[in-house]
Amino acid sequence: MDTANRENKENLYASSLVSPTALRPVAFHVFTRKYDLNINRDSLQELAAYVSKKCGSQWRSQCEPLLDEIAKTWKRLHDSEPIVTKPLLSSLLANLAVPHEARTASFSRAPTLDSTNSLLRSSSTQVRDALHENDYFRVIDSFQLPKRIYDSNRKTFISSKSSPSLLAPASSSVEMLHRRFHVVFNRILRNENFQNPSFSGSFSQTNSHQITPIRNLLGRSGGEFLLFGILSVAPDGKLWLEDLDSQVQLDISIATFGFGHFCAGCFVLVNGQFLDSGVFLVSEVGHPPIERREASLKALSQVDSFGSNLDANQLNLLRHAEQAYKSPFVFLSEVHLDDTRCLQALEKIFQKYEYAELLPACVILCGSFTSTAFHNSGSSLDYKEGFNKLALTFAKFPRISKDCRVIFVPGPNDPWTTYGLSLMPKRAIPLHFVNRIQRICKHAIFTSNPCRISFFSQEIVIYREDITGRFQRHGLKGSNASSQNAQSDSLPLEEQQLYQNRKLVKTILDQSHLSPFHPRTRPVLWDFDYSLSTFPLPNCLAIVDSQIPAFNIHYGGCLALNPGPLILGLHYNWQEFHPVTKQVTAFHERL
Repeated sequence: MDTANRENKENLYASSLVSPTALRPVAFHVFTRKYDLNINRDSLQELAAYVSKKCGSQWRSQCEPLLDEIAKTWKRLHDSEPIVTKPLLSSLLANLAVPHEARTASFSRAPTLDSTNSLLRSSSTQVRDALHENDYFRVIDSFQLPKRIYDSNRKTFISSKSSPSLLAPASSSVEMLHRRFHVVFNRILRNENFQNPSFSGSFSQTNSHQITPIRNLLGRSGGEFLLFGILSVAPDGKLWLEDLDSQVQLDISIATFGFGHFCAGCFVLVNGQFLDSGVFLVSEVGHPPIERREASLKALSQVDSFGSNLDANQLNLLRHAEQAYKSPFVFLSEVHLDDTRCLQALEKIFQKYEYAELLPACVILCGSFTSTAFHNSGSSLDYKEGFNKLALTFAKFPRISKDCRVIFVPGPNDPWTTYGLSLMPKRAIPLHFVNRIQRICKHAIFTSNPCRISFFSQEIVIYREDITGRFQRHGLKGSNASSQNAQSDSLPLEEQQLYQNRKLVKTILDQSHLSPFHPRTRPVLWDFDYSLSTFPLPNCLAIVDSQIPAFNIHYGGCLALNPGPLILGLHYNWQEFHPVTKQVTAFHERL
């Protein structure tokens, strides 16, 4: 019997062009690295036979999208089964509608498209029309964002097996900081300046940096080292640097700080000397180097933080389609509905777009929607009345109300703030207050702060926080602080503001986190901290800070913008963001 079975297997793979051994690396990359699935030997043999049947002699160039389709279907049907077993796989393959020649995987949110190649040969408008609306525009609430944990061994993100909780255990606080550490640390190690030379000798690079773990400082006093860790301030006011398993006290009396904001909670690179007293005398402090979005996605095997499981071919299809999209995103901030000037400004802005040839893709209204903090006003009726007035304003513009998406992002004064303490991320405005808006605006979306927009192939992050003032209150100052301030003060007013804005943008993006403060300084919901991550870099980051003027800055391939407050003196302000060209148009008009 065993001999007969062996002969049958040999006959099967003799006729097959794909052996399990040859297929294993590709299957591991797709199933394990990308979708966190494990394949046993029997399943691998089944896949090899199936790939041979579908791809023939072209299997090396065609098998990856086919395996991607299979893995994606498995996740959809058997998400609770991390091990791909042969019986379930055989049933899946028998029912999988894949043509004879392998094609790219279909969109998970829409019916399968006939041919990616034929679509790419079509015009951008034809491609866009072939896609469903949800394929290219989605608003993702922070509390609905799929939770992915960082696997430091695989150096990629994998789906979490547990759902996040508002009342997370204490261990989640540690896991939160570990996740931040691994994300930034592995990003640093991928930087060419921190990679060891591949061979020694006269041709090797001598200027590469090597990070020393803090625990390795023991017994090595007098030497100079480069350290990496998180800054923290002890109850006695002393500054410490911590990594995963050790800590060291810092002396920054002679330290030179690099460009950016530095405060407790930031992950930094520290250069200096370890003293006999056990204190690390710091000479230089800097933020980690930036990593562009394309490099991060490549390192993470194109991981999709939105859970839509799009592969590289599908992303190319979306990039092609978005070229035909001309409608802008409209950003407004600090829309106080209890201020008649704000309502007047909104009417003038809506009138401009009501009769325009192209409606905006969306109008993004960022809070606070009241000038007085909700928890101090003592009445929810006044808060609701503000939205009722806004609903009457929308009713005057039927084209916007019917066809335009209107997105509401809460601010510091809006509900879900307890005694002035606001945890991040912040939930959407309760629907009880906005039922009249929902009746009039057919596409009104009330989402969290922060939130994300998936637009074709792009990721847009919206974060409403007066963060500049928080950095200034909690920032650390080095020996070169006075010279930096003097240099900034010598500039014209506009250049001074640009200097400060660049510091803000660089700090947030270098830290790969929207709130790079210590949890004691800026409390966050531990289990939802992943929703504050800016890794990989988004295509656009809206840092909505009402305390500073409007700006737009390009850094590391990311466009950062701030629309500024809606009302500023006798003028009203807003911004248009054009996602295809990555350009921002700022408007400043008199009331």
